[in-house]
Amino acid sequence: NNMRSGSGVGSGAMSPRDNYASVRRENRELKLEVSRMRMRLTDLEKDHVSMKRELVRVNPANRLLRSFARSFGRLNTLFRMRPAAEPGLQQLGAKATADAKVLFQRRRRHSIS
Repeated sequence: NNMRSGSGVGSGAMSPRDNYASVRRENRELKLEVSRMRMRLTDLEKDHVSMKRELVRVNPANRLLRSFARSFGRLNTLFRMRPAAEPGLQQLGAKATADAKVLFQRRRRHSIS
């Protein structure tokens, strides 16, 4: 393309062989450009993932939310273990609740956070 316009000769004067070579060269350049763009996209995606991880790890609001969710989950488990208001199951429910408390204390003692 550039050769035709730069030479001052009409487009019909270019031989088919020169035209083919020019098209091949342009094709090769375009393939290289696409390859560079793919690499750049991959780099941007990696940067995005690492920035997102960093935000999640550093953000104190996430830590507070995680702590609240963990506490809520423990309470929910305790309430599910509590039996219905049947008189015969009262002691069984108290034991299940006590066992659950011990289990959660153990979890908390070995917690990483």
